[in-house]
Amino acid sequence: MDFMQRQFDISRQLIQAMTTDVEYQRRIADITHHYEAIVNEKNRKILKLESTIQAMKCLHGETT
Repeated sequence: MDFMQRQFDISRQLIQAMTTDVEYQRRIADITHHYEAIVNEKNRKILKLESTIQAMKCLHGETT
């Protein structure tokens, strides 16, 4: 009986560890998605500013 109880306890611990791992993986994915969205928005702003700078240079006759 002790062997079967030990097997049951180990199985329960394994399931709990796997559940915890899945939850951590989901949290990591959520955080990654959040920061990727922030970086993408910053990149869009940078591109817009760079194009504005180029337009202003053209208006002032600069060629760089």
